[in-house]
Amino acid sequence: MRVGVCVHAILLTLVGCGSSQSASLEVADGPDAAIAADVDPAGALQWITQQPVWDRAAVGIDSATIDPRILIAVLQPSRATWLVAARSTLRETLELLEAMRSDTRAAGVAYEHVLVVEISADVAPVNAAGCRVIDGGHWQWGGMVQHDEQNLFLMSLLDASDQPVARVTMDSATAANLYREIDRTARVTPPVVVAGTGEEAVLR
Repeated sequence: MRVGVCVHAILLTLVGCGSSQSASLEVADGPDAAIAADVDPAGALQWITQQPVWDRAAVGIDSATIDPRILIAVLQPSRATWLVAARSTLRETLELLEAMRSDTRAAGVAYEHVLVVEISADVAPVNAAGCRVIDGGHWQWGGMVQHDEQNLFLMSLLDASDQPVARVTMDSATAANLYREIDRTARVTPPVVVAGTGEEAVLR
């Protein structure tokens, strides 16, 4: 796996705007999953989904790569940082949606907004790019738990050995909105991008 830089939402702006004619662009997988070096989930958090994902290349300020997989991440808007993120193929995404479907349809009323991120103490160290890359990392739906008469839902980030490295707890409305957002993103056809040579490359 080719490891890219730490997953930050700001990459969209850095790569998508102001690029020169000489900038190079290639289709390549970035990190399977990553956790921000400093996870301080203060303030409002939100789920985001995205396809494809733009990454700055490991070398060269005018180089970038584009990952055709679907990103599912918890964003901390105040820092423009993805606290916990993982990328999945379309098949993996559809399997996740299938696991979520029945729970989110019968989620019930959300009396209080909940979106909490917890990180395992035994997680990968911070790398040179300033984040914790989880090789083989992937999301797993954890189902419903009841807390203070409110239904809450769990989503865990697992490593390649299926050991949990992070957990996200959310209320029923947030879970239902996440399901719809993932479903919407999975239905979008990846765009055609223009490489630095001027030739078109269709993302697979």
